[in-house]
Amino acid sequence: MRRLLKITSIFITMFGSLFLSYGQDSLFVLTPADVSDNGYLTPVNITEWEFKKGNDPAWKNSPRTDRSWTKLDSLEIANLDVDDDGKFEGWFRFQFKMEGAFKIPPFFLVSSNSAAQEIYLDGKFLGAFGTIGKNSSDFEMNLFEQSIFLPIRIGETHQIAIHFLDKHGFAALISNNSKILTSNSFLAFTDSETAKAKVLVFERGKYPVIIAFTLTSLILLVTLFINFLNRSEKNLRYIAYCILIIWCYVLTVIIFFFNSNPYIIPISRSINTLFLLCLFIILPVLSAQIFYNRIPKWVKIISIVTILFFIISSFKDELSILPPLIAVLSCFWIVYKSRKSISIPKWAIVVGVIGTPICLIITFIVGQLELLNFYDIGYFFVFSMSVFPVSLLAYIVLWLRDSVGNEKQKAAQVIALTEKNRTFLENQNIELEQKVSKRTKELNDSLEHLKSTQSQLIQSEKMASLGELTAGIAHEIQNPLNFVNNFSEVSNELIDEMNEELDNGDLEEAKAISVDIKQNLEKITHHGKRADSIVKGMLQHSRTSGDKKEPTNINALADEYLRLAYHGLRAKDKAFNSDMHTDLDEGIKTITIIPQDIGRVVLNLVTNAFYAVNEKSKAAKVSGDATYKPLVSIATKKKDNSIEITVTDNGNGMPDKVKEKIFQPFFTTKPTGKGTGLGLSMSYDIVTKGHGGQLSVTTEEGKRTEFTIQLPNSL
Repeated sequence: MRRLLKITSIFITMFGSLFLSYGQDSLFVLTPADVSDNGYLTPVNITEWEFKKGNDPAWKNSPRTDRSWTKLDSLEIANLDVDDDGKFEGWFRFQFKMEGAFKIPPFFLVSSNSAAQEIYLDGKFLGAFGTIGKNSSDFEMNLFEQSIFLPIRIGETHQIAIHFLDKHGFAALISNNSKILTSNSFLAFTDSETAKAKVLVFERGKYPVIIAFTLTSLILLVTLFINFLNRSEKNLRYIAYCILIIWCYVLTVIIFFFNSNPYIIPISRSINTLFLLCLFIILPVLSAQIFYNRIPKWVKIISIVTILFFIISSFKDELSILPPLIAVLSCFWIVYKSRKSISIPKWAIVVGVIGTPICLIITFIVGQLELLNFYDIGYFFVFSMSVFPVSLLAYIVLWLRDSVGNEKQKAAQVIALTEKNRTFLENQNIELEQKVSKRTKELNDSLEHLKSTQSQLIQSEKMASLGELTAGIAHEIQNPLNFVNNFSEVSNELIDEMNEELDNGDLEEAKAISVDIKQNLEKITHHGKRADSIVKGMLQHSRTSGDKKEPTNINALADEYLRLAYHGLRAKDKAFNSDMHTDLDEGIKTITIIPQDIGRVVLNLVTNAFYAVNEKSKAAKVSGDATYKPLVSIATKKKDNSIEITVTDNGNGMPDKVKEKIFQPFFTTKPTGKGTGLGLSMSYDIVTKGHGGQLSVTTEEGKRTEFTIQLPNSL
């Protein structure tokens, strides 16, 4: 019996010890000795807490006898991850008791994890870090801006339950690692002063980011403005690209830092990483462009290698140092190879390339040694990130200074050269003015000579046309002269007869004879006037053209010059013969023109028409073609606002290439010596410039040619 009692006592002692041991392991006793130098009282590691995955509001005050709560070891904590819905949710709990005389009781709770957390003390809700919410849109991360007061008593045991929710691995993103939790406690007790200081530290932590964004924005604006003014400078363009990438990187940091939306944060983090990659790529490219003034092939290969290592490092964290290391070493190598030819502006780039990694290393060491608060280290980071943009801006300023200095030097050289050669230039100007005056006089003399020659050519053309008319005029004037001679002889005979009758006293017969004599004298007068008009027309045709317009019977003018031209050609070539046809609009009375000028135009066109049919007639005789009948027609027609004169021939016509040049001065289709090439040119000027009309030609090669004169009817 005694033996049984002894065994029972042993079992009770063992189970009691286990029970007491369990209670002691789960109860954290916190004393003033546990307070750290920075004023925080941190519970033991999370591995000593109890955890339950999922969510049930009843768990906020779950009894200690509930064995469904478990403890997580380090491996389990390291493997925690979000579920298929993109969230990690669970409850933590632990018991604690504060003992001892605290100088300032640590009755405030703070959290260093960005996940949303609801805090319960002995089953009562005290507050939350962030917002868990009822649905995904209500979720907000913990921004470390608050602390929660704990109504605890020294010496009493309390239980804290934490409802923990992380959306889309946000806690892992914000903490810059791939884990939701670490084994270290994310909760800490502190006093009111330290809690307030933590909030102030967080607020102060925003300033470095804002300063970085403001500084890079100003540098970017200045760079873009200078680049806009110097768009041909490739170096400035690459610098603008680099500063723009840094500005975008800082902008994504601001979005990441000040936004609690779990959907925007991963996107901003990815974009942030992308701009970081772009920065690693452009640094060697920019350095090569500035120091080599070109981008070597090996720099392009380095850029590709950087991208590959950046992709690989996303799967292996230990390789994440390689992309920035490759970029920095490439820049160092470029600077080293160019060390003998570095100008003053390029030294600013050297300072940026060397100073930036040094400042980042110092920032890393200060952070690792915890020499400053986490957020105060941000100022070191801002300074480190600003070294390179500032160095780029310094390069631009120094480059502008050198450029302005070079331009001033060039300007001074130009001024000196100008002063040196001013006398020479003045002498040259005087000499040039003399040469110009001499040359101007020569040109004026040449112009006067040309005008004189032109007048002579025009007069020669007029006289040539007059020569064409000579035979025709002689023929035309012969008829009235014959009539004058004949009627004069008849009149003499009639006078003799009249005298005889008077002697015989036959007055009646004498009077009858006098009537015949009077009729003869009237006919002599008529034909004399006809001869006079022909002579006057000849004189008028040879006279220099004037500006005086007068009413003219255009039908009579056209008919007269047609006959004169025909008889003129007949007189020169007895074998020449051609039919003539006139179609004159009797409705045309007179129009106001310069008759001698329009007469020359009509004569020139008619003469050319007779020449064309004569040439074709000769060719037809040679070929034995007896069917060809030469015909030249002239017609007048009254239209609404103009009078139209057409001269048509059934000659050989002309090809298009000749038609295009027909009115050009000195262009002729006649053999050498048979035409000056001025007839149609002068005719065109007389019609268009002298009378405001139009002179046009239509032709069918081998069949016909028609020239049309249109004169305004209002003249």
